[in-house]
Amino acid sequence: MEAEGQIKTPSRWYHNSAAHKDKQQVEQGTAKVEKNWWDRLSYGLLAFGASSFLLPLLMATCTPFVWITTHSLPWGIYRRTQEPIRRGILVHVCLPETLAAYALERAYIGAGPCPGVYQELLKPVAAVAGDAVEISVEGVSVNGHLLPGSPVFAADSAGRPHTVQMPQGQYIVPDGQVFLLSTFHPRSWDGRYFGFLPLAAVRGTVREVWMW
Repeated sequence: MEAEGQIKTPSRWYHNSAAHKDKQQVEQGTAKVEKNWWDRLSYGLLAFGASSFLLPLLMATCTPFVWITTHSLPWGIYRRTQEPIRRGILVHVCLPETLAAYALERAYIGAGPCPGVYQELLKPVAAVAGDAVEISVEGVSVNGHLLPGSPVFAADSAGRPHTVQMPQGQYIVPDGQVFLLSTFHPRSWDGRYFGFLPLAAVRGTVREVWMW
């Protein structure tokens, strides 16, 4: 019999129960830390992905600036302008919907603000009304001068034959139309394949702001 006021020695069951409880608390604490770490990582990745998608969209719709990451132009930020259409100037255009649907199907363009929710195309003007354009095995010539980096391929970079292609021959750019072509990348999908575009498709001109 234990005397009153005597310190009682905890039983073995108490020791085991306390140890088990401490272990559970440690495990729960560790799990909570790991959960919080994964939550932060998941939220961070989600925010990064959303900003990567929304920032170019917001720039394109709410500001005069355009974020370009196409391989047919130097990557960077461009600014929309309204300048006379002439050879060498960059323009942004909305393709005719049937042509835009073809380009979207092949991932040449994405979704965007053009009719049919298609992306704009940004290309330099290579020829204007009255200019002579020749498509040949050597490439594209404008007014007798062969444009560097203008080969015409029978298939795209994925090996798919071009079903929209301007036949080889000599042409004069009609009134009210333009011929777009980028020499920055030989695989650029432009007028060497889809031909001339009406000036009504041109939404404006574009100037370089910051390239990388």
